[in-house]
Amino acid sequence: MPLVWLCSPYTLLRHSPLRCVGLLVAAVLLIAAGYSSPSLAQSVEEAPVEFIADSVSSNSETGVMIATGNVVITQGKATLKADKVEYYRDEGRAIATGNVILTDPNGGVHYAEAITLEDNFARALAEQAISKLADGSWVSADKLDFQQEKSSTFNTSRFTPCNCDFLEGETPAWELRSSSTRHDTESKMVYHDNVRMHIFSIPVMYFPFLSHPDWTVRRQSGLLPPRISFSTDLGTTYSQSFYWVTGETHDLEITPKYFTNNGDALELNYRQRWDQSNLDARIIGGRLNTYKKDREDVGGIDATFTTMLGDQWNTEARIYRASQDTFMRRYGFDTAKSLKSYISTERVDHNRYSLIEAYDIQDLQSSSGEEHEPVVYPHIFHERYLESPREDLSLRLRLSATSLNNDDYTDVRRWTSELYGLEEFTTDYGIISMEGRGSGQYRDIETATGNDGYTGELGQGSIAAGVGWSMPVATVIGDRHVVVEPKTKLVSVKASDRTAKIPNRDSSDFRLDEANLFLLHREQGEDYTKTHSRVDAGASVSLYDRYLGDVSGFVGSSMRVSGSTPEGLNAASDSDRFSDVLASFTIKPEQWFSLSWAGRFHPRDFFLNETKASAAINLSSTNVRITYNQLAKSYFNTANEEKEDLVIKATQKLPNQWAVTWTQEYDMTNGARKLDDSSIALNYGGGVQNCLSISIGYNRDTTTDRDIKPIDEVFVVFNFKYLGAISSTRLKR
Repeated sequence: MPLVWLCSPYTLLRHSPLRCVGLLVAAVLLIAAGYSSPSLAQSVEEAPVEFIADSVSSNSETGVMIATGNVVITQGKATLKADKVEYYRDEGRAIATGNVILTDPNGGVHYAEAITLEDNFARALAEQAISKLADGSWVSADKLDFQQEKSSTFNTSRFTPCNCDFLEGETPAWELRSSSTRHDTESKMVYHDNVRMHIFSIPVMYFPFLSHPDWTVRRQSGLLPPRISFSTDLGTTYSQSFYWVTGETHDLEITPKYFTNNGDALELNYRQRWDQSNLDARIIGGRLNTYKKDREDVGGIDATFTTMLGDQWNTEARIYRASQDTFMRRYGFDTAKSLKSYISTERVDHNRYSLIEAYDIQDLQSSSGEEHEPVVYPHIFHERYLESPREDLSLRLRLSATSLNNDDYTDVRRWTSELYGLEEFTTDYGIISMEGRGSGQYRDIETATGNDGYTGELGQGSIAAGVGWSMPVATVIGDRHVVVEPKTKLVSVKASDRTAKIPNRDSSDFRLDEANLFLLHREQGEDYTKTHSRVDAGASVSLYDRYLGDVSGFVGSSMRVSGSTPEGLNAASDSDRFSDVLASFTIKPEQWFSLSWAGRFHPRDFFLNETKASAAINLSSTNVRITYNQLAKSYFNTANEEKEDLVIKATQKLPNQWAVTWTQEYDMTNGARKLDDSSIALNYGGGVQNCLSISIGYNRDTTTDRDIKPIDEVFVVFNFKYLGAISSTRLKR
């Protein structure tokens, strides 16, 4: 095929007309010399060649062409630049010398003082070469052998994916120094032989062989970096993962784990994707030392499948089980203290929602028994918004059926229905709301052994109505813009009292707060329903102050007008007609600082039954958050417990992408000051080179359970671009 020489208007503008004439003369000579290159000199339509040089000489007898001075040869995406190019027609070989820069069709750029092109430019050979690959990775080598569409071989090489500049002599954050590096474009892999890993120029690890995918590969089978840890309890732990691409839409990770003092295990992670379905499965098996015996056969599974069924039913199923209580937590496979297996399907339309689910909970804590492992099969729930005769009136229908076993010694079958309506009017005197609710329940209660509660069938019904009023008022006080909204509601409930017979499970964890104070039916479920009437009242305020910034607050309470306090209510006695007093505020004087507090006070002595407080500082390089929670008295006796905890979290950014994070968690219940968890970590984000992250930290966990011991942990994790993470952990206690 003929070589095409192009003298474009751009060339004429940049260079003299005489130079362009010289190019045309050279073109005639080369064509006469019979030049043809199947790889570089293709047809004009496919990949024309543009040749530029200050001077060109050619010998038709020897078939040698010499171009000198700013030589540029371009074909498609490939470009060769040099001070001088000698082309030998009969050998199909060219020698480029002087500041040679070869850009291959894949986007790689190769620098050398001399490059020899063979096989009609399909192969390039060089010594003392530096290459920048298409993804920005750098390779320097004593010898370079580049073969187009085949492979590139670098002898005595240095490889790094870091954003540095080998041409300027910059030192990478990490690099691989090998006797040979080969980039195979067909397999899309990079292979290294006799590898020494250097981090900040310090040799840290040796591999006889190492391979990883190139930048074009999304997934590639192969060994992942090993993980090694040391523990006085577990001994030396070694794990080595193999990643296996089993198909275009599925893969498998196989991880053997060896514990020198306690046995060995195998972990499998399988993933598969379909058009509307996903499967993620983790299976663990091994022979490990447990509190029961040495080398006990143990196993665990965590598999989740999601799909779309029929008419837009989102369906999810999960199997989450362990054969033994503690091995998952002790050996670092999982931190969960309870495992929930379930199957559920749900559908959402513009005016309705449906849910069908069943689940089984496995409690892994030694302090719990079978009675704390509830099983639901099934739970069916349907909610629909009905057509309303008036635009301002909304009607909602809810239906549910539940079969529940092993819930605190209780087995129960329950059917529930609810019809709720709400209509709001905006008047000159505020917003008026009218609500109505009717509900009915039927229960079949079976009490497990050891419970002397009610057993049998019973029905329950209730009717509730409420009238509410609110009036947002905006005003200016001094230079402060203030919005105040008083709010009140009168509620009346007529119900068949079953609180003495129905186990208070649904609403046992109920907390009266700002979000539910004005609800017609506050508590979760229908366990706590009693004839009464009450008045709810409160006020919210929001303002902006030049010193305090954005400020908002709320105070409210509820007064029982009629009815009695049922047995089991912990927050008040029958003589207390007022509920706990609720109060909260949030102050944000600047964008970088915020303070919030919420409390629940006893109505008579203002004893603080519950507190939630937090303070946060967010600067450009400093972040601190302090959270305090205190519970002196729960709302119901069935959930009566005292808790008090303090959590401090801080992050400080340091120069060059370093950062320190610090966390302290204190248990302050009953005046104690027990440090539950403590951690500090130094993290490196890779700086401008964007190829290495480092985490160095300490963690203290005081959790104990059978053979799970408190730990002090010191860890180091290196995460390398293309290679993954290598970690070392030291545990003491």
